[in-house]
Amino acid sequence: MSDALTIGAGAVKVIELAAQQGWIDRLRYAFSKKQRVLVLGSTGTGKTNFLQSLTESVPEAIDQMNRTQVAEQHRIKVDKTPFVFVDTPGDDDEGHRAQRNDQIRAAISEGLSGAINVVSYGLHEYRTNEADVFDATGAPKAAFLESHRKVEIDMLAQWRDLSAIEIR
Repeated sequence: MSDALTIGAGAVKVIELAAQQGWIDRLRYAFSKKQRVLVLGSTGTGKTNFLQSLTESVPEAIDQMNRTQVAEQHRIKVDKTPFVFVDTPGDDDEGHRAQRNDQIRAAISEGLSGAINVVSYGLHEYRTNEADVFDATGAPKAAFLESHRKVEIDMLAQWRDLSAIEIR
């Protein structure tokens, strides 16, 4: 057998092995155009859990003390299409607003295919006194929900004003 045939047969075996181990799909994924999507929302609305639910049947609970502090990129395939979801911090604290806004502007400047604003209809998940949230029957108090829904609306208005988010 000639050297060229031996090399060609070896190359075919390497390609077959790479395909069996998933390396071909990983390379396609790495070199394909990824859709970039900004994920916005108030603290505790479930932005990170939403992203985890795209790859896991039952996402892990996220401890209130371990919230997203800086924008994080999550590379996820959805229906064989590669996406980069930019999970933004939702800290509603005025002291962190400038840092959070800078991170959002940076994500926008890199180009976006879309944006998702995650809301929890007032049922944010964070450390609070149960008596402030629930009435005697165990139902959420209307005043609590209303005040937190207002936070969600105010945050959306803040992000809208931030950029007039440019989607390409």
